[in-house]
Amino acid sequence: MDELQHRGMGYFELQDAAAMWPMLTVGIAGTQAVIHLFEDADSVSLLQGAGASSPQAVDVPIMGELATFDGAFALSLDTARQVVQDFVRGSLPDALVWRRL
Repeated sequence: MDELQHRGMGYFELQDAAAMWPMLTVGIAGTQAVIHLFEDADSVSLLQGAGASSPQAVDVPIMGELATFDGAFALSLDTARQVVQDFVRGSLPDALVWRRL
């Protein structure tokens, strides 16, 4: 994440080496991030921010292309970093609000 933040934008995916699911994807642009959670092949959700951290839409890279998201899904990099760390440790806090797509 530090390298992508330094570059100003980027995208990465996280999953357990032994399993395809769940998978977390993170798109970063400037000081904001958007996170998707794929629980299985048929289930994808967007992490909703605590309030509208960005009143306007945010563009972040997703698989090599810029994608536009409602500001309600824009997270601070600190929040995104904490979610990534929790995911790597094997859990996500119950307090997170995911909007299923």
